[in-house]
This record gives sequence, C-alpha cells and structure tokens, in this order.
Amino acid sequence: MKRSTILASILSLLMSSMIFAPLFAQSAGASLDLSLDTSLSTSLLTDLSASASEGITLSLTVPFDKATRFVAKGGATVSAWYDGASETTEITVPTSIGELDAQELSLNFGSPLPDEGLDSFALSIGRIPYTDPTSALFAYRLDGFSVRAVYPAVNIRAVFGFTGLLPEAAPIIMSTADSTYGNNGFAPPRLVASFGIRSPRIVGHEFYGVFLAQEDLRDDTMLVKEYDTVLDSTSGGPADGAYLAAGFSGPPAGKLGYSAFGAWYFGRHLSYMGDAGSGYSYQFVPIRAFSFGGNVRYPISSRLSMAVRFQYGSGDDDASSAIDGNTAGDDTMFMPVTRSSSGLVFSPQAGNVSLVALTLTGRPFPAYSLGPKAITVIGKTFMTVKNGKGPISEAGVDSEAGLSLLGIEQDLTASVRLLSDASLNLSIGAFVPVAAPSGAFDPSYVKDSPFQFTISVGLSLAL
Repeated sequence: MKRSTILASILSLLMSSMIFAPLFAQSAGASLDLSLDTSLSTSLLTDLSASASEGITLSLTVPFDKATRFVAKGGATVSAWYDGASETTEITVPTSIGELDAQELSLNFGSPLPDEGLDSFALSIGRIPYTDPTSALFAYRLDGFSVRAVYPAVNIRAVFGFTGLLPEAAPIIMSTADSTYGNNGFAPPRLVASFGIRSPRIVGHEFYGVFLAQEDLRDDTMLVKEYDTVLDSTSGGPADGAYLAAGFSGPPAGKLGYSAFGAWYFGRHLSYMGDAGSGYSYQFVPIRAFSFGGNVRYPISSRLSMAVRFQYGSGDDDASSAIDGNTAGDDTMFMPVTRSSSGLVFSPQAGNVSLVALTLTGRPFPAYSLGPKAITVIGKTFMTVKNGKGPISEAGVDSEAGLSLLGIEQDLTASVRLLSDASLNLSIGAFVPVAAPSGAFDPSYVKDSPFQFTISVGLSLAL
C-alpha cells in the first residue's frame, strides 16, 4: 500500500472520529476539545515580512474502560505570508486531506500489573508524541508504538516508530538529501528506536540513560554511492547514526532545582574527501560528536522565578556545511534527529554552537486568576557563541572565525488569561548579530541586517 493511501486512511479515521465525537460522548463518556488559534507576526531581516494564520485544533478522548482509551488530535491552518524583498503575497489553504495535521492518533492501555511486579504498565500504538529524556535529540511525533513499564526500582520505556508518514514540515533534516526531499508532502523516511531507563528518586534526584538510533530508509536511487567521484550538491549518502545519553534531575534541597545531560553521537557518514589517488570521492567515515547541557531553576519569590540554561554542541572545523559537509578525518559535527528552537529570531542548531539562556518569569498580580490583570510576563536573554572554526546551521556566518560571539537576543512574552478558555499573547524578539573579527558573522551580512526583530500577537480560544 502506498504511503499516501495509508496517510489518507489515518486522517480519514481522525476526521471521522471528530465528526462523530458527540455520539462517542453520549455513549462512552468521551470528551471533545476544540481550540482556535489566531496569530499575526512581523519580522525584519533585510526587508520587512509578515505572516498571519488561523488554526483550528480538535482533540478527542474516548475511554473504552478504566485501562483503555483512544486519543485523536489534529487540525488545519490557513496562513498568509508577505515577503518584503519580492513584494509578493502567498496564501496557503488546505486543499486535500493530506494537508491536514494529524498530531496524535493512538490507542492507549495503562494499568498496574501487581502479579508481574509492575507498579504500572502503559502501551500506546499509532501516531504518538515522543520527546527523549534530554529534550535535545528527538522532540516530535512518530508512527509506531511506545511501551512503558514502571518497577519499584526502575522505570523503563521503549519507543519504535517511522517518520515517512509525517508531514513534509516535520523538523527532520539530517542530510542534504533530507533538505531536498519531496514525496507528495511527506517527511524523509526513517526508522527511529529508543530505549531508556530512569531510576526512582535517590536523595531527591532522578538518574536516566537512553539509547536512540535512527536509520535512513530512502531508496538507493535517491542517494549517492560510496566511491562516487562527482560531488552531488542536492543529495548525499545515508545519514544513519545513534546516540547514547545520560543525565539527572532534581532539587537537592530547598527551592533550588537543576538538571544536566551529556550525549554521544556515533555511527558513520558518507563524506566527499580526498582519496588515496589523485582526486576526491565519497567515503564512509566515523561519526564522533557530542553535546552536553544543563538547567538551573530558582523561585525568587511567589511572583518571580529564574532559570538559566546552557548547551554545547561539538563542531567540525574542516566541514563545508553543517550537514553533509565533512571533508577530512572523522565527522565531529553534532546533529540531533529533530531540529529544536530557542529564540524567536535566531535559533541555531547545537552543532558548533554554545547557548546560554537566562529566563525570568513574573506574575505581577498573583491574586487574579482571570481578567486583564491575570498576566504572566516571560523575559528571555540568549547569548550564542560559535565554538570554533567551521560552519554552523545559520547563513551569514564566517566559517573561518574561531571561538567568537554570534550575537545576543532579547525576547519578551506577555500572556493574559482573559477568560478560563481564552488567552491573549504578545511576543517581541530582537537579535543583534556581531561581525568578525570580534564576532562570527560576515561584516557584509551585519551591514545588511544589523538589527533583526520579530513581533507576534496571538489569540487562543478553547471551546
């Protein structure tokens, strides 16, 4: 069966579930949630651009008994985009069932199994959300299954899934071939497997370890072959690899809380390198890359809290690009399976980048739970640093710059809970790039974009 047919069947089931939700609610005690999200954002790089969107999300939970339930969540978005550089406007409207966003469609079973020595057992099958314990390797969703078993002495979770039925907008770009991949709106096909263990609290701390692997399932005709001598700028070899990570979290005492992790990325990569003869060819080389990070949280008062986050990712000084760019020796560029976001404006990936983020969260009127005074203000300050020579994931950076400052970003978000089911959000972000030689950006790039900002307004309504 073709993937398009499979996805159409999945989405047809999802939409049918939504349509017949009231019948489920009457017969099985199901719950239906409807949310509407409206947003308007404006950004400035070299030219002004703006976007607006109207989204609707439906979520349905159907309990079959105390241990089993069906969960469906999906929606659609209508968006408009204005590009100031070309003075063009584009409007995107879903025109087929394949353009609807099926976020979750799963059958879930969960129950204690005392006869097996289990405090709890949980099984999910279908389209499921998954975030690894570090939150730095994989954070999206998969089509597959998840099994969790909680014993008195250990918590075990195994996840196995496929990415080839996810939407094309899925943040999975681990190679040049991924970035140019296109197959009827689907994401690049990969198998992802994860196995993790977590300890119970020991002196207020939890310790965990996780192994995560992914395998490229693209057809051989879409990939370059080992020993090919012609450089292919639109494709590459299979991007297979695995991660071994460990970390801990917990407040040791009092109000202070913290967490930390370390991850080792290994496998092999097909790189275009000088060979033993007189030219260049594609050769498999080992991947040896790593990342580590941590987070500290402290509630200053009942109305103000502070958090500091740090993350470091190894780079590759001889690479020609942040993906498929290794040209000599081992591939040492750290690359997660899914791309993450940090700032509203500037959000580089972990490879060859260090990030320090300071977050202050305040609630000026704690006595008010609703209305205009029910305000939460979040301020985030980001400082990003290029760790050494070599490229990063963002354009405009001097690859020959060594350890240097990329820039500083200041984000501010205010959220007002107007009603129990309605909230208004305003976000403002500003990023200032720093040019070489004191910084890492090309001077010409900074001259064209010395100050970058984003303004976003959103209204969310749950029915």
